[in-house]
Amino acid sequence: MPISELKNLVAPPESPVCVGTTSDWKTFEARIGLRLPKEYCALLKEYGSGDFLNGELGIFNPFDVDAYERQVHLRLKTMRERKERSPEEVACALFPDEGGLYPFGADDNSRTYFWVTDGDPESWPIACFSPPNTWLLLHYSLSEFLVRFLTNRLNGFLEAFGAMPLPDDEWVFRFRPKVAANPKRGKRKR
Repeated sequence: MPISELKNLVAPPESPVCVGTTSDWKTFEARIGLRLPKEYCALLKEYGSGDFLNGELGIFNPFDVDAYERQVHLRLKTMRERKERSPEEVACALFPDEGGLYPFGADDNSRTYFWVTDGDPESWPIACFSPPNTWLLLHYSLSEFLVRFLTNRLNGFLEAFGAMPLPDDEWVFRFRPKVAANPKRGKRKR
């Protein structure tokens, strides 16, 4: 599913913040040692940093330097601790292990969304995790996942997580962009 369907459902901001260039993406992928889906890069170019569902569903952005490292590392650390305590709770490998789970988003209901980084990034499945130990594997691209999430069409999602269907209200279809920091804030002109 192309990003255009997501854009028809949720308008991107006029001026997205924390948007990386092609060179920035290459540098970032080289630093982490992982090639990411092209659609993820395109989605962040359109939307920048912010949240879907008017603030309830976030997609991690590597160019939001204040948050990305913290979000990704915290979730990987938490999953490693879970795996050490109860290996059956986290049966998958974790990044940077080959084919390991790599977090790309989270929501306000403590769910974390991972890619299973096995094979071609354009076809990585999405693993949804909700504490204490509920997993759901979905075979959708990121934009299709978001469109299906927002329109209550994620196969098995409501049942697996006991989630309530989202209402068909205007707020569901809003993207809340992050407010860009103003480096000159606090400085007065003389």
